[in-house]
Amino acid sequence: MPWRGKRLDAASRETFLPGSFDIVKPRDPAAPYVVSFPDVEGRVVSTADARFAGKPMLVAFMGTWCPNCADEAPFLRNLAAKYGPRGLAVLSLSFEYTDDVERNRRQVKRFVERFGTTHPILLAGTTKDAAASPATLPLAGWEGYPTTLFLDRQHHIVKIHSGFDGPATGERFTNLKKEIEAEVEMLLRAPK
Repeated sequence: MPWRGKRLDAASRETFLPGSFDIVKPRDPAAPYVVSFPDVEGRVVSTADARFAGKPMLVAFMGTWCPNCADEAPFLRNLAAKYGPRGLAVLSLSFEYTDDVERNRRQVKRFVERFGTTHPILLAGTTKDAAASPATLPLAGWEGYPTTLFLDRQHHIVKIHSGFDGPATGERFTNLKKEIEAEVEMLLRAPK
């Protein structure tokens, strides 16, 4: 059976294709996003911990195996360095291929070393079980990595970004950085 395609013009793409901030939504925007997972040393860290109280947060879903997550890592590191002193907290949730916890800890430690990550990366589980994870259950439409949640000071999800246009995408990367920084600025300007 023959197949024919037709290239969409820019206006048609806007109509038919969702933007990267339109794919995933919170199931209950009024509920705070609360998750707890161990860090690479085995200490349980929660978004409800005192050190995150009253702070806007970025929570990034990632995997050490994910090339787009590797592209996003330096950007998250830079956001934490630039906006951390103003109150932004950054946290990553790593979903790995295996259920070998020791292997996953080693992989995350290598990732941290490679990218100079300074924010906590928690071991959230495996890719196989991710759809049933307490991290993803509050989300509608979540499908993959990276996904970044923007939480207000009360930790309600106010925006969700799917994917990451890395440096190789040129202008798209530049525009995405500006767009995300604008969202971070809005989170930081919101009343306490």
